[in-house]
Amino acid sequence: MFFDSYPKGYSLRYNAHVMIIFSQAVLDFAKELADQDLENVTAEDRQVFVDLAEQLEQLSFEAGKLKIRVKQSA
Repeated sequence: MFFDSYPKGYSLRYNAHVMIIFSQAVLDFAKELADQDLENVTAEDRQVFVDLAEQLEQLSFEAGKLKIRVKQSA
């Protein structure tokens, strides 16, 4: 399990809060990139943007599955 690698003194709530802060920073960065004029962006940079968007899309999909699973178990 992912949380097994964290020190024992930290709670699930603390670990989740850290990930929320980090993920918000990633989303803010992606929004800034999306708002840029992409005409003068190199092909290499475009691929970086595509890779980031694909990763965010996968994370969103997994988050949706987790949300459904948690709601069903309640």
